[in-house]
Amino acid sequence: MNWGKGIVTALTLFIGFISFLVVKIMSQDVDLVSEDYYKQEIDYEARIQKEQNGLNNAAKIELIDQEAYVVVQLPDSSSLTNVVLNLKRPNDKKLDKSFKIEGTKTFMLPKSSLEKGKYDLTIEYTINGEECLMKKVIKL
Repeated sequence: MNWGKGIVTALTLFIGFISFLVVKIMSQDVDLVSEDYYKQEIDYEARIQKEQNGLNNAAKIELIDQEAYVVVQLPDSSSLTNVVLNLKRPNDKKLDKSFKIEGTKTFMLPKSSLEKGKYDLTIEYTINGEECLMKKVIKL
């Protein structure tokens, strides 16, 4: 084998490898964090205010990460309404879940119903007419 054949073989293998990488990368499904990204950016200041309202309230929602469950413990305050738990998976929107918590002070979410990975957890609620938001990241 001479130098010419070796160079042609190396270039052919290199071009084949680059072509494989391009096809592989182009076939990956890339989801945005959310479909309504621009609307959320417009509402960013309101979301910050909701988080501040949640931090300033005396009635705190507890989030307990147990071995088999994610437990949301609501305070005994009767003025807590419209409680919604949202779990968003950053890399796959098909795994996003939303739960409306009504009629209970303890909500238990079995970890077996969730795929392993990172979730952005948000709890939206209203207390004394103020909209509040609590955010946390959980890893299963």
